[in-house]
Amino acid sequence: MEDPMKKGFTQKGFEQCKGVLNYKRFILELNDFGMDVYMKNNLDPEDYTF
Repeated sequence: MEDPMKKGFTQKGFEQCKGVLNYKRFILELNDFGMDVYMKNNLDPEDYTF
């Protein structure tokens, strides 16, 4: 994670950052679980196809 983002997330803490898309993306990719898979698992099939 780039330093400005890392510093901002660290200052705000987990509870305030867990809903931020960039933070979610970083954590998912860190665990080899890409955003595409996350979206597919959390959207209705029709919405994901759109």
